[in-house]
Amino acid sequence: MKKKLFAFPIFCMALFSSCHQKNESRVYMSNDSCFHVISFNPDGQYTSLRFFNLSEIADTVEYIPLQTNEDITVGEIEKMIVRHGKIYIWDRLSESVFCFNMSGNYLYRVHAQGQGPGEYGRTSDFSLDMDNGHICIFSDVDRAIFEYDENGKFLKETPSPYIITSFAIRGNTIYAYTGRTPNEYPDMDGESQFRFNVVQDGEAALHQLPFRHNEKLHKIPLSDRNFSMYKDTLLLSEDLSPRIYTVNRDGKLTPRYKIDFTTNTYHPSFEDGELDIDRMQREERDGNLTKMSNGFYENGRYVIFNYARGLIGTAYVDKRDSTVHNMGYFNMDDYNHNPLASGIEFVDEEYLYKVEEPGMLVQNGKKQEFSPALARQVAGMSETDNPVIVRIRLK
Repeated sequence: MKKKLFAFPIFCMALFSSCHQKNESRVYMSNDSCFHVISFNPDGQYTSLRFFNLSEIADTVEYIPLQTNEDITVGEIEKMIVRHGKIYIWDRLSESVFCFNMSGNYLYRVHAQGQGPGEYGRTSDFSLDMDNGHICIFSDVDRAIFEYDENGKFLKETPSPYIITSFAIRGNTIYAYTGRTPNEYPDMDGESQFRFNVVQDGEAALHQLPFRHNEKLHKIPLSDRNFSMYKDTLLLSEDLSPRIYTVNRDGKLTPRYKIDFTTNTYHPSFEDGELDIDRMQREERDGNLTKMSNGFYENGRYVIFNYARGLIGTAYVDKRDSTVHNMGYFNMDDYNHNPLASGIEFVDEEYLYKVEEPGMLVQNGKKQEFSPALARQVAGMSETDNPVIVRIRLK
């Protein structure tokens, strides 16, 4: 389904206002006047039991089994990042971050859960340093970020003033999304909290995206996928009121996209004062509320995101002609005759990545005829093997 509903560009007015607080901690505000609006109807094509054929958007689909043995066991992929031909995986069950090459061969992992030097109490999120690719793990128990080099060697621990939901890092600068989690600001008066904060050398430096906290906000789900990269540009996305910002190097936010789900009868937003949580939950139960889910990605040709309306669906914008497309809830790898879930794990300039459990591939192979190449791969799989990375080359 195609519709030219990508409003681009929008004229800007009164872009920013800022004020300085004591202790050199700053608040930086931006308004909605410069968002490019993506209008999307989730009731479009492929929303029933129809499958979206990946050949409409992809040239090839390949399956990369992750190496498996007794010492290399990936239990539950919580988050995945691809950088410079390497796959980094946060396994929630083992509190580890694994690194594999693009053939699925194991390279190393960071597994340092504990209370000693260089050890973290729990993994709450992980990211890669944008400058050097080091693995950085945030632990809410320790309220700190632990950094490890390309061989998994511990380098340093940086304290955080905040409980972080999702973060990106560049050298000594941490871009921290705290969402609806309350934080204390000893240098600020009033009841306002801030959803986005910049930490420089372990100290609060910049606060943006204000909101008024109350206990009902704890019902809003948190995400660990609020940041993504478009080439060298860092993007911040919010699921509740789907907005995407460009994060400038100094941490200031510039409005980028706003997704308008046209079937929504209620549009929850932190900017609307006090959120009506009860109505939001009621609209969601009745199927009248669609939200962005599981991250937002952009490359040179596409804008791609997951949305949630009971099930998880996928949509994309073709930037060449500004058309919006609905991939729906079910995808079909028609190159290999294998159905895939619609969830996105990662997108880079050339590929979209998904994860498939080997047990699902084994079972699907009994029900339908795979391509010869995939059939050979699945024939050597066990249902207890590590997950399989699905790498989809975009047209």
